[in-house]
Amino acid sequence: MLIVLSLAAGIVIAGSPIVFEENRGQASREVLFLSRGAGYGVFLTRNRTLIASNDAKVVQIGLVSAKEVKPEGVDRLSAKSNYFIGSEPAQWHTGIFNCARVRYADVYPGIDVLWHGRDGQIEHDFTVGPGGDPRKIRFFFPSEARAWNSAPRASSSPAR
Repeated sequence: MLIVLSLAAGIVIAGSPIVFEENRGQASREVLFLSRGAGYGVFLTRNRTLIASNDAKVVQIGLVSAKEVKPEGVDRLSAKSNYFIGSEPAQWHTGIFNCARVRYADVYPGIDVLWHGRDGQIEHDFTVGPGGDPRKIRFFFPSEARAWNSAPRASSSPAR
């Protein structure tokens, strides 16, 4: 499904491994997790995902009638992101842990969503547990999407 969206938006997501980081001020407040790559950014909020290319092509994805939940980082990595914005250390964001996946638990009763990377592509999986009804999963695509600080500014390095 996401590959079709990428082609429709003209967004190419390929190359390096996909990692996510918690937003600690390096993006707009509504963003809880983000991932940046060569030419794109993925921004996860409580109820939507925004995929933005660096040339301002944007796709938003939401789930119809889903419960608004706070996502959680899964599979913490040793890499950390650092943002050195301006000359004031108070504006810097350092030591931000990276994770391989982000889980939205119980968006529908018995159904979780897991965002992750595979072969350089961003994708999401639905896990349907006991009592979960996959027929409840429905997407919506808001027509007006805006980018949330989509210009890449990060440097990542292994933790020491």
